[in-house]
Amino acid sequence: MVHDLGKAQTSLAGQFRNERVKVMQNLKCWLVFKVAVIGFFAFLSFGFASSIQVGKVNQSDALIAIVQSPTGLLIYVCGGANDWSSHTSWFSGAINEDGTFTFAGQNGLSISGKVSEKASRGELYLANGDHTFWQSLAVSDEGIAGLYRLASDTEVAGFIVAENKDSVGSIRLIRPAATEVLPLRLESELGADALSEVSVCYLFEAQETCLALPKFQ
Repeated sequence: MVHDLGKAQTSLAGQFRNERVKVMQNLKCWLVFKVAVIGFFAFLSFGFASSIQVGKVNQSDALIAIVQSPTGLLIYVCGGANDWSSHTSWFSGAINEDGTFTFAGQNGLSISGKVSEKASRGELYLANGDHTFWQSLAVSDEGIAGLYRLASDTEVAGFIVAENKDSVGSIRLIRPAATEVLPLRLESELGADALSEVSVCYLFEAQETCLALPKFQ
């Protein structure tokens, strides 16, 4: 009986240690994930842009926005209704002296290209192994075209408006269990005048939420 009790206590102690290890591992993964996300999107809250470009991703309904600042590049690619799940990602990093770059993004996407002050072009590599080309042109601060964004440690929203008023956007809801990526829609149609912000909405867990995204300047 004493021998069986000892075995039972040893088994319970082992189970307790295993559960404790699992909890610590999950906590460590969450902390690493959060630090990585904060680090990745720290660029979004830094300074101001020296130039912004907006363009098109070939063979898709995706748009691309490129923000060039003294610290490097912030790139946002977002698919529309047809290419939402395969063409949406943020990218950031430093550029080489000749203007070239290669960045890895989310969901298996990566991007490369060459930027200049007025125009840029390159390739977008998809998670399924396919790739396509993109190109972008500088936009005026006084027009409606540009990148509208809002960033914190719990959500990152981006919305691209092209010169012809085509628009796409998404929001990343950063949660301990998982990160939800949801499409954004305009709350009202775009006018002809320059905008300092756009009002967009998203649906999450059967509840619609609307928010204002300021224009990246």
